[in-house]
Amino acid sequence: MRQELIQLNHFYDLEAFIGGTLKASILKFSSPTENLNINAHRFQIGDVDIWNCCYGEPINLSFGEGNYFRIQFHEKGLGITKMDGREYGVTANSGVISFSDTQIFFGQDFVQKVVRINKDKLCGKLVAYSGQPLIKPLEFEAGFDCENKKVQTFIKARMFVETLFSHAPVS
Repeated sequence: MRQELIQLNHFYDLEAFIGGTLKASILKFSSPTENLNINAHRFQIGDVDIWNCCYGEPINLSFGEGNYFRIQFHEKGLGITKMDGREYGVTANSGVISFSDTQIFFGQDFVQKVVRINKDKLCGKLVAYSGQPLIKPLEFEAGFDCENKKVQTFIKARMFVETLFSHAPVS
């Protein structure tokens, strides 16, 4: 288990973070000034990352088809994810699972939780647990209802992990 607090104050630090850590690119940023207040908190457990992201300014990011699933949950504000020609709102009642080329539009006050899971490792674990090979690539419906009981269970588990991390030192 590991956690990391990321605070960025300059646009060039933001570009390096977005490109290097998130493997994404900035499509549009409202004010590339020197006085930014960007915060991200990362919890890492094995092959799973849980991110809490807030940019404080409107920003549009582009993620290529990486080797992971991104599961987005709303915390506050306005966020929209665009994937495969469709737009999905990240709201209090709906989340998004993205797994291909994706654009994420952050409103000024948008805060989200993102769970990132490595595709190959997840598929490998499913094969190991089931004892059966996957017969086709693993896919998910992009939008999901946060009121669903299974989703609520996942959210509670994520919150439990975050509570555990909140009592551990930050690196």
